[in-house]
Amino acid sequence: MASRESTGLQVALILFVIMTVVLGVTTYLYFRKTEEKIAEADQVSSELTKVKASRDKALFQIQFLHHIIGHDRLDGQKLESLLTELQADTGVMQIEQNYNNDVAMYGVGLDDALLGDLTYRTLPEKLIVSIRSLHKRLEEKDRIIARKDQEYSVATKTHVDIKTGLQAEYVKLNDKYTTEKQTFDAKISEVVDVRKGLKTKLDGQVAIVRDQKSRYNEDTKALAEQIENQSIISDSLKKKIADLQDRSFETPDGLIVRTNQAANIVYINLGSRDGLERQVTFSVYDQDENAVDKAEPKARIEVTEILQGGQAEARILEDSTTNPILPGDKIFSPAWSPGRRIHFALAGKMDINDDGIDDRVKVRNIIKMSGGLVDGELHQDGKETGEMTLDTTYLVRGKPPTEKSNDEYRQAYTSMMSRAKDLNIEVISASKLLNIMGWKPEERTVTLGRGRGGDVSPRAPKPKSDDNGGFRTRKPGSAF
Repeated sequence: MASRESTGLQVALILFVIMTVVLGVTTYLYFRKTEEKIAEADQVSSELTKVKASRDKALFQIQFLHHIIGHDRLDGQKLESLLTELQADTGVMQIEQNYNNDVAMYGVGLDDALLGDLTYRTLPEKLIVSIRSLHKRLEEKDRIIARKDQEYSVATKTHVDIKTGLQAEYVKLNDKYTTEKQTFDAKISEVVDVRKGLKTKLDGQVAIVRDQKSRYNEDTKALAEQIENQSIISDSLKKKIADLQDRSFETPDGLIVRTNQAANIVYINLGSRDGLERQVTFSVYDQDENAVDKAEPKARIEVTEILQGGQAEARILEDSTTNPILPGDKIFSPAWSPGRRIHFALAGKMDINDDGIDDRVKVRNIIKMSGGLVDGELHQDGKETGEMTLDTTYLVRGKPPTEKSNDEYRQAYTSMMSRAKDLNIEVISASKLLNIMGWKPEERTVTLGRGRGGDVSPRAPKPKSDDNGGFRTRKPGSAF
């Protein structure tokens, strides 16, 4: 009996050991499999994260592509945020650069209001509208040229008719002179008195012939000068038609985007892509003003910094409390134009600050500082530097010569004004030019006292009363 119990215990012990071993092996295999599944799950999670990142990047790319083709346009803040997300994507950055280049290239000549909404869907339609408008203007210029050509043909025919008539008259008189001279020679030995009478008559006829020939030469020279002038005008019209640039004071250069009166600055929708530089001054006009050449500016500003995104910062030089600068107001300067340089010529004495001294050099420097070019300049000694060309847009006129001026200076001044008319160059006074540019001369004061020596120093102009809506001088950091 005891032997059986011992055998049972042994069997039970053996079974317990076997089960323990089996349980240990099973537990080891289970935990090992669990670790493998966890590692696989981590790998799948990492791959899923990468797939989501790729998906988000693809969605950003699709949003950007929708924006530039005009399918789903984004506002400025959303577009800037989207481009920040895609900065590392060189492909998208290259597409954006190509898009901006296309807008800058094919948007030339379009209104500024249309440039901000150009997409690959709207660009062809706007280009067609612009081309049709330019085509109409070109047809009008062609009609003008045809009329001038017709006038030239009539003048040429008249010249030919006059020349033919004079030649026939000359031949007729020459034949008559020859006949009478032969008669005179036949009778010269017979009658001296008759010879003298015939000689007197002959001399009179020769004088008539010479006078007619002289008038013919003068008429020919005058006609030649008219033909040359007509040719110059025709070349000028053809050049201006080819350029298709009809710039006038009725078109503003840009707009006020936003203002910061507390900091005495404004922001404009012009930047480096428009060729804008620092220190360029502009006059500011109300946004509902249609012709800036007939209106007085409400304020003046000066560019202080070129910003990114096609904008620039400008400080307020003068403004009015009753009519402050607002977003959407127009800005203009005749010395600057987006994407091109304006050409000028100078003539006459330019005393812009009423001190009796010629400020023509200062006017020239102001024009150059605003991006303009000076093609020709008339000095008070009558000598010209450079010359006006077909590219010259404005002739800036100062005070004309007086009776005390030398003859050479007066003749050169008159000739310059006449040539400006022939070349269709607009004549503008220096004061009007500086006023539209947004520049205002400094007043001058004389400081008296011991040790001063009567030095002349600039001082800020006195602000006009705000009761009549005039300007008031602004200083950095000032506010309303």
